[in-house]
Amino acid sequence: MSEADRDLHPYSLDVQPVPSKPGKWQWSIRLHGKMAQRSDRMHDSEERARQDGLASIERLRRSSDRMF
Repeated sequence: MSEADRDLHPYSLDVQPVPSKPGKWQWSIRLHGKMAQRSDRMHDSEERARQDGLASIERLRRSSDRMF
């Protein structure tokens, strides 16, 4: 497990190109291996998709912290 993966635990972020739209990227977030959230928009670069996915993980963490 890389250092970045440990920082996201228990979440994982997967950034992939959109097969039907060359040059566009999307992300998905998994919680303990199960799909938790997927991007609702396409991004122009892999880096932008990654940044948006990481921001979504932070929002998920904050909302789960409020539950406990």
